[in-house]
Amino acid sequence: MKKVFLILIFVIFTVGCSNGTSDQIETGRELMQESKYSDAIVIFSDVLENHPEQIQARLNRGNSYYALSQFESAAADFEFVLGIDPENTDAYNGLGSVEKAQGNLDQALSNLDQAIEHDPEHAIAYYNRGTILAQTGQIEAALQDYNQSLDIDPNYDRVYFNRGLLYVSTGNYQDAIADLSVSIKVDDQNAKAFLNRGIAYAQIEQYTMAIDDLTQAIELDPDLREAFVQRAVAYTQTGNLIAAIEDAKQVVNLDPGNENSYYLLGNTYFYSQNFQQAILAYNQALGLNDGKAEVYFNRGMAYLQLSQNEDAKLDLQRYLELAPNAENKETVLELIDGIEQLELEE
Repeated sequence: MKKVFLILIFVIFTVGCSNGTSDQIETGRELMQESKYSDAIVIFSDVLENHPEQIQARLNRGNSYYALSQFESAAADFEFVLGIDPENTDAYNGLGSVEKAQGNLDQALSNLDQAIEHDPEHAIAYYNRGTILAQTGQIEAALQDYNQSLDIDPNYDRVYFNRGLLYVSTGNYQDAIADLSVSIKVDDQNAKAFLNRGIAYAQIEQYTMAIDDLTQAIELDPDLREAFVQRAVAYTQTGNLIAAIEDAKQVVNLDPGNENSYYLLGNTYFYSQNFQQAILAYNQALGLNDGKAEVYFNRGMAYLQLSQNEDAKLDLQRYLELAPNAENKETVLELIDGIEQLELEE
């Protein structure tokens, strides 16, 4: 099991241990590296039965419990370590991981602050704190922590992935591409790294590169809805409307209960000038959520293309009811006025 919030580094120091205990700890550590956490717990528990204050075994068992989402047991081990060594940075970092996993973000930050206070060179603690700061919208502070983590350990590849995501979310697309490229070089099986680099490429209008990345993301994870969404948009931008429609259909298949799936499908049909199919898709979207203003606008425009002026007027009026301060309000009012003029002429 791989936790998104990084597990502590394996504690490998064995000062003060007998050779037999050192061998057991090393065996447990190797099991952790193979993700055999239950087996590792058995090894560390055997060590602790005879040496209950063996910190390395205690920390690594806590890490293993954490990896298996056994958070109470993990916290107990980390707290036990702090009872022996009140300034143990790995224990504070571990408690921060546990608290975040349980949604206790303030307490998680407090523990990570303690870890960093006791060891300002603790790259993992900066990284972990950065993920919480990013999650809570403290973007600049998160970026500072990611940067600090990489200053301490430039080879800490997981930071590049998360900093890349942060750059995508803030519109720093070139920086995002650079970071995500590092992440992909280290782990070319990370579908979300390809997805987000593809999004970044699309935002700077490098659509061929975007499509390549999004295709790779889909190959790695065929159920990754957002990759189909983004590729449909990229295909639309390049004029490959048949491919865009097929991707939009796949989005509907993956998430049929989401009005945005049908909205995307409607838009791809609209750009293909298949206005009747676009209207059917928009109908589906409104059946799931009749308060989505932009769907009324687009359906109204499709009705206009089919000269169904009364239906178009009703949709455009409904659009303005839902979005009275829309940027295109004057244009929409002119369209409605034009329709009414045609009605008078008839």
